[in-house]
Amino acid sequence: MTCDFTLIDRKEFVLLLDSLCSRLTLLNARRGGEPSRLKIAHYLSAKEGKWVDNDNVANLSECDKKLFSEMIIGYQPGKGNHLVPVLIPKDCVRGLDILCDQDVRKNVQVLETNDFLFPHTSLSHDHVGGWTCINKMCLNAKLLHPEKLTASKQRHRISTLYSALQAPESEKQYFYKHMGHSKDVNLGTYQYPQPIMEVIKVGRHLQDIDKGLIYCILRHSFKIKSYSNRVCSACNKLILSKSTSES
Repeated sequence: MTCDFTLIDRKEFVLLLDSLCSRLTLLNARRGGEPSRLKIAHYLSAKEGKWVDNDNVANLSECDKKLFSEMIIGYQPGKGNHLVPVLIPKDCVRGLDILCDQDVRKNVQVLETNDFLFPHTSLSHDHVGGWTCINKMCLNAKLLHPEKLTASKQRHRISTLYSALQAPESEKQYFYKHMGHSKDVNLGTYQYPQPIMEVIKVGRHLQDIDKGLIYCILRHSFKIKSYSNRVCSACNKLILSKSTSES
């Protein structure tokens, strides 16, 4: 990838687009067609922090505040009047900025009136498909069984891992709402606005799964003896094996 956005060719643009669309789809445990329908305006409103009240963030614990330095939150229209939250890791922002750059888009033949964040090239009006992006990335990585990594299977995997955490009922509503499985929730009962709670209650767990720390947390929770020294984001401490801690 070059430093000068305008020098990015179509092949690089498509690879970057496939990577980022796959990342957001899998991280958020979304159906294949959801993040791929994001529009530039949805991303920019997230980047500008329009959904988050900084005064509320300032009142959070240091551990919770750290999440807001690592991810941003945006929303996109879902079925009916439902807004679908999308958590965006900060390590994706640079790449997403490139996808938004009008000079870059023009250079790779993205239609000027195509306002999708993940557009087709060749002057198309449409956006890419999330499952297609994931499958292409699996093939690029030369996975032996690329068909086993799909948006639907990732949703099942994350739901299974989350259920193993045995989170309190008061937290589960946020996860189920993120996954689109919950009944209507009375937003007036939240201590903080919904975007804040989305990051704290859902973003933390999705980030742990994304980084592989979920297994550390589960072992820590169930007091299994054999696991490596890791930093557990659940308690923000170095977790030692039982034999080490007892020595």
